[in-house]
Amino acid sequence: MIIKKGLITLLLSNSLIYGNSNIKKNANMSISSSEKESIISNSAFVMPSAGALAHSLQMIFHNMQWSRFIDTKRIYNIGKNNEERALNLGIRGADLFFLAISKNVDDLTKIARETNLILNKIIINRKSINTTSRKISLKKLEKEIKKKNWKIVLKKITILKENINIDFDDKNEEQLSLLNDIGSWMEGYRLTVEALYSNYKQEETTILFQSPLIEYLLRKLKSSTKLKEFSKREKIINLLTRIDKLLLNANDYQLSKQELLELLRVFHQESLI
Repeated sequence: MIIKKGLITLLLSNSLIYGNSNIKKNANMSISSSEKESIISNSAFVMPSAGALAHSLQMIFHNMQWSRFIDTKRIYNIGKNNEERALNLGIRGADLFFLAISKNVDDLTKIARETNLILNKIIINRKSINTTSRKISLKKLEKEIKKKNWKIVLKKITILKENINIDFDDKNEEQLSLLNDIGSWMEGYRLTVEALYSNYKQEETTILFQSPLIEYLLRKLKSSTKLKEFSKREKIINLLTRIDKLLLNANDYQLSKQELLELLRVFHQESLI
């Protein structure tokens, strides 16, 4: 499945983009930085299935309970405008995906309902983005969660996010699909950093080296005229820039535990929630 530019789904790691879910310690990079940039800029990369991505994460983290890094107790901020809601939608989409890996029925159900609330609040041309088809998709997702059909749950979460982005693009609101992508990428990245820090293995930190993708997101964000006045624009730029700088200063495409802690501090200091 070839993913079009701007339709970046959930956690975009090196293992996801380049199909290498088993990077060994001190392994040489098989693709240069310039080649990676070309791959991302030209949209010539392949998105594996949701199940394949989940399997890659399980290979690294085994039976990690992702809910320990996701605050499911507090009342979630829906957002004051469509831009904030799209960003929150992406964050919640990543949470759904990682909780599905953990097979957490209660938290998944709660966040699926919060996702529905956010969709209901996104109004474009006086119409809710939560069309009949999206409502049906969310109801089916809740049913599959209750049935514990985890492969189907993972697939439906991914398809739902892609369809929402298609809705945004069809309504000429590409900045909303970009924010949806940025929100899901940042949350997936944060969760991965949290897991790597709590279960540290230096060789596994190679999956965090995503500078070409980060720079691509930065270019899209900075060039979007519709996001010039977005209240969280500078905070997102600061977060992405600080992550990228830390990665560029690292050695041998691996991070120490102290560097992981610095990444976590970046997320806490530039929190978007």
